[in-house]
Amino acid sequence: LVQTWRAHREALFAGTILPVGSAPDGHAWTGFVSFGRGRPDGYALVFRELSPVAEAQIPVRGLGENLHWEMLGGAGRVDSVRGALRVTIPNTLGFVFARFCAGR
Repeated sequence: LVQTWRAHREALFAGTILPVGSAPDGHAWTGFVSFGRGRPDGYALVFRELSPVAEAQIPVRGLGENLHWEMLGGAGRVDSVRGALRVTIPNTLGFVFARFCAGR
């Protein structure tokens, strides 16, 4: 995971980073989205704390539809639907790290 992070950190931190989901409280879905500057691409890092549900829809202002998603780390899946992230993480205390770009 560290090797993956190193490969993407420059692009990740060059973007506009916004918190998404709920404030961490031990039971929330929480994370960050990084939007590329002037480009329809970016990254999502989402954590499932001790939430009893394995899927969440997290509103993200400015998130487009028809995006192509590439999983970079974690276990689960992520896509976008109607201005929200739809994230599935099968295990509590899990995460997904993904990159998105305009649909292909």
